[in-house]
Amino acid sequence: MDAVFNPNAVKPENARQIREAKFDSQKFEHKEFQELWRKINHQTYYTVDFKTEDLIQRAVIELDNHLRVSEINIQVTTGTLNDIKSKQELAEGTAMKVTGTDTYTVKELVNENVKYDLIGKLVEATGLTRRVIVTILQKISPNTFYMFKANPEEFIIKAGNIINQCKAIAVIEHVAYHKLDKTFDSDIFSASALKGKLGVNAMESQKSLYDLVVVDSQGIEMNFAQALEHQNEVIVYTKLPGGFYINTPAGHYNPDWAIVFKEGTDIKHVYFVAETKGYSDDEVLDYRSAESVKIECARRHFATISNSTVTYKVLNSYADLRNVIIK
Repeated sequence: MDAVFNPNAVKPENARQIREAKFDSQKFEHKEFQELWRKINHQTYYTVDFKTEDLIQRAVIELDNHLRVSEINIQVTTGTLNDIKSKQELAEGTAMKVTGTDTYTVKELVNENVKYDLIGKLVEATGLTRRVIVTILQKISPNTFYMFKANPEEFIIKAGNIINQCKAIAVIEHVAYHKLDKTFDSDIFSASALKGKLGVNAMESQKSLYDLVVVDSQGIEMNFAQALEHQNEVIVYTKLPGGFYINTPAGHYNPDWAIVFKEGTDIKHVYFVAETKGYSDDEVLDYRSAESVKIECARRHFATISNSTVTYKVLNSYADLRNVIIK
């Protein structure tokens, strides 16, 4: 038990090291932030207008060209255990001496006696109707469909991913956002407790709407927050609360930062919404991923509600942001 149990792993966290962020309503009422808030707090709805037949055709082509299912292999490792000299040798596994490893390919069809709900599983994975899934499966080549017999589980997973990628591309090509009269209430900034540990996932702040900035990651987000805090050109900023979200076909999306800059001779984007990631807008985004779908939808959302007066960008550092806001 001593070898596998770590008592420190179940110790309760020291509550004294955790602080709750306090919302500063006076900063929220500042003229500069209110101007930004009026530009970004409108809610939207989206429409996606594409032909199901086009999605089916694209999915069939992608499945035939890119679906690859691996054969099922069995690896057999043999060894000998002559004697056990110590408890440590047994715990570390060094008492067993490996003598050889053989790999065998399973030639028999693995689903002869096991039934799989292929259509149901793909409906569950993609959100498409049974009719659409059946049509896709009927149109793919026999060689592609035969892969299901070789490895049903992997076929379902990979086919679902490819179909979802095709669906995401279709969404990006045809999604449009429309402004609603409904707005976000300011209560979202104080609706739930925001807690963090200083030096781990939180830092004290003078320019944020909260006296404590709590981030999701200690790397990019923390570095970005520290840079915002020390830039004279930044008037006020905030990590947007979870209650501020954009509806997208890939689910709710909560942008990271809302920032207000001083108006000056070298600033061209005073009002800014930023998403901090390990890549930037200058890099090619893979629109087949759900994250990229959300980012593209957010770009169109902000352009719609602000008449393009609020800039939305994906950044990985304050240096990237500086390159965007200067004239």
